[in-house]
Order: sequence, then structure tokens, then C-alpha cells
Amino acid sequence: MRPSSAPTLHDEERSSTRLTESENEVYEFIKARGELLISELPTRMSGFIPNLKNKGVIEVFKKKASIRASRKRKFVRIRSPKRDA
Repeated sequence: MRPSSAPTLHDEERSSTRLTESENEVYEFIKARGELLISELPTRMSGFIPNLKNKGVIEVFKKKASIRASRKRKFVRIRSPKRDA
């Protein structure tokens, strides 16, 4: 068994990308809330989305915000860890 204090693959992946303090703050904000609309992010945090996306730690995707919505809106979430098969 692996000790519980050992870092997970996802933690190792994130640390290898070397996030700045501000990027880490945005990452933790998104991680705490799960999936959220980009428009729900505080304005000062939205500027870090392209950097985090380029580093591969988050993903931006479009989907309908509600069942009756006619247009798709942009959402952001933490990228799930890669699993070897």
C-alpha cells in the first residue's frame, strides 16, 4: 500500500508545471468550486486562465448553462489526471 502522505500523480504533474503564486491562487479557486462559468470568476483571476490552459492544468470547454439555454457558454475545470492503461 502507498502511504497516505505520498503525493498523487496529479499533484506531481501540477508541481512540475511551476505555477506562479497568482496562478496557484486561481487554480485553488477553481479546484474548490469544481466546474464553473468563466464569467463567475473574479475579474482579477480571469486573466490567468490562458496561462493555466497552456500549462495543461485546467481545461476550458463549452456547454449549455441550462436546459433551456439556446447558446453554449464557456466553463472551466481542473484537468483530470492522466491514467496509464
